[in-house]
Amino acid sequence: MLKKPDPRERTLNFVRMPAPFRVPKSLITSSFFLLAIATAFAGEGDSTSVDTEQVSTKGLPFELKTPSAADIETFQTAWCGALLAYRDNRPAEAMRLLRTVNATERLAQVYRTLFFAEAAMVANQRKAADSALEATLRWTKGSVWQQQLYSLRLQAFDVKTASPAAIKQFCQQGLKAPLEPAMKANFLYRLLALDDAFLSPSERMEAIRKLIEITGSDSRLDAVYRDLVTRFSSNQPTWEQRKMLLDIEEKLGKTDEAMERANSLLDKNPAQPEKQTLELKLANLTYRKGDYGAAALRYQKYDQTYGGSPEVLLQLARVARKMSNEPRAQVWYSKLVEQFPKNSKADDVYWMRAFDAEMAGDMEEAVESYSRLIAEFPSDLQAEKAMFRIGLAYYKRGDMEAAAEAFQGLRRLTPVSRTLPAGIYWEAKVAEQQNDSNSATRFRIEVASRFPFSFYGHLARFTLRSQGTWPDSLEWDRRFPSSQAEDVKSWLARHAPGFRETIDPSGESEYLPLSKMLEWRMDRLIGWTLRSQPPTFLSNPWALYVTARRCQEAGLWNEAYRFGALLGNLLPFEEWGKAPRTVLRLLYPPAYRTAVLTWAAHSGIPDGLVFGLMKQESGFDAQAMSKAGARGLMQMMPATGTTQAKREGLRNFNADALFDPETNARLGTAYLRDVQRRYSGNLYLTLAHYNAGPEALADWIPLMANRPQDEAVEDIGYSETRDYVKRVLANYWTYQALYD
Repeated sequence: MLKKPDPRERTLNFVRMPAPFRVPKSLITSSFFLLAIATAFAGEGDSTSVDTEQVSTKGLPFELKTPSAADIETFQTAWCGALLAYRDNRPAEAMRLLRTVNATERLAQVYRTLFFAEAAMVANQRKAADSALEATLRWTKGSVWQQQLYSLRLQAFDVKTASPAAIKQFCQQGLKAPLEPAMKANFLYRLLALDDAFLSPSERMEAIRKLIEITGSDSRLDAVYRDLVTRFSSNQPTWEQRKMLLDIEEKLGKTDEAMERANSLLDKNPAQPEKQTLELKLANLTYRKGDYGAAALRYQKYDQTYGGSPEVLLQLARVARKMSNEPRAQVWYSKLVEQFPKNSKADDVYWMRAFDAEMAGDMEEAVESYSRLIAEFPSDLQAEKAMFRIGLAYYKRGDMEAAAEAFQGLRRLTPVSRTLPAGIYWEAKVAEQQNDSNSATRFRIEVASRFPFSFYGHLARFTLRSQGTWPDSLEWDRRFPSSQAEDVKSWLARHAPGFRETIDPSGESEYLPLSKMLEWRMDRLIGWTLRSQPPTFLSNPWALYVTARRCQEAGLWNEAYRFGALLGNLLPFEEWGKAPRTVLRLLYPPAYRTAVLTWAAHSGIPDGLVFGLMKQESGFDAQAMSKAGARGLMQMMPATGTTQAKREGLRNFNADALFDPETNARLGTAYLRDVQRRYSGNLYLTLAHYNAGPEALADWIPLMANRPQDEAVEDIGYSETRDYVKRVLANYWTYQALYD
């Protein structure tokens, strides 16, 4: 048994975790303490036990070995000394000590390599870091650690001093590994930077083909495109080379260039299926350009030549609507549902027909189309939304009895429908129209108590407060259970499936052996470790709660939110309103708090609104990039960032600066401020603009004007934007409540 450590001994404080979380000695050398977490959270034995001989390895993706007493002592001394040296900014000393570690187990060797490489990078010894990573990569092929090892090696590998042959070999190794697309794109870009003497034309074309498949639009792809144009300018490009340029132009949004190239390729009268592919591509490009008349002709020609497809028929309907030719759009809709009644596009058609009819005031047609959708696609999520829209249609028509019946139908869905909060809220509005104030109050209390963090739960709360009927029992400072560790564990045990009691909660600051790594800001290593946890860890609510808490304390916001969200997914939707406040703050974390508070105050924007928008846009991933190229926490487009940077006097701005949390928060809050001013402070319109842009919003404003906002929001034209506005506002109001 390990003895309780003397708190004055810094080194032993790390190794010998204080009670109640004591680690079996056999795990100490095996994996830098992290195997203890996996073992405990796998439910194999009591984590307070430290009997060396009684450690089960069932369910672990590796083998454990019991070291000798001498090995333990050496391992403890070297590991702890290295960690302390790293913490005290002595990376060279950390490297020296790590070289003495006798890691007999494979996973321990991986941790040692990652830690050693981190220290070497800090010490500016990139060659030493690269050598260690390369050696470890050779015997970890196919393992979950390839992604992490290659990620660090991309930074350690010095392209300035390496030979072209070494760079090529390095990139080819990375491309063969089981890596994520974004990681492979980094290797492809490095490969394409080689001179022609080291990369043959066929190898270059193959690398570009792979790049087109896996990457989105960014400045690096644009540089590849410009290089290709230069290369092909001196010689007549082949068919495949022209096709490649077309694919890149389409991906980069160079619509005019892509259309010109597609036309030139069609002039060559290519064989099938190339001709068919090019004709559809040209029609799509014409639509993207906004030349709807020409796009309609191209789609019709395609339909006549090759026969209808759901995608083309739907595009023909969209073109007709863009040209304000609603009867023609209905013809194409009818053709689609007749030819492809069970295709998912038919689902879309029923929805668009119904929604358009509702917006035009034809409630009978709207109800009929929504009902047809429910009948044809009863298990689809759209069917639940259609049930709700039927209630709205009856409400707008003034048929309150039918509206109430439709909204009540949502209560019968199992499991609990995500549309139920909306249904209950609108039951209250129906009751109000029927002069039944008692029922209206009862329904509002129900949605506010059962679904307090939903958009409708908040709206109900605001109304009840304004009417003076908000119950004291629902006050935010009274309704949540205690956040003491024992009470949190007890609540999770009752409400979270898969709960396993494996950690004594009385010493929360020492829940995990990860705590010192977190405390000492070994961000990359801890992040990699958390991403590689076994399934038994990721399905245990208590493990997720503890890990998310520790990540929050360390400022690892993306990881904290990731594990908090996993915990939220394990909790039944209808139980969220009963959770302890500390659990809820994992689902709504104050991520990048200093930057948000600083720049939100600077721009005069509520910080809760910024947190809520970041949560919806990026999930607090500072490195997030959408397919369209939006970057960072607030998902700003490079062009918007450039414009806003000029307004804010930010010099030397480039698009990649949007990946910096401080810069993104600064420019994002300034942009949000400017948009809000444009709409005189109306948050509904501000958020609709932020998501869909000013052009789409211009079409919706007449429908939303002079109406209660809770009704107007339901008629936003895009379902994505409609949901976006509701979610961001719900996030905002939840942040206000949870953080006062």
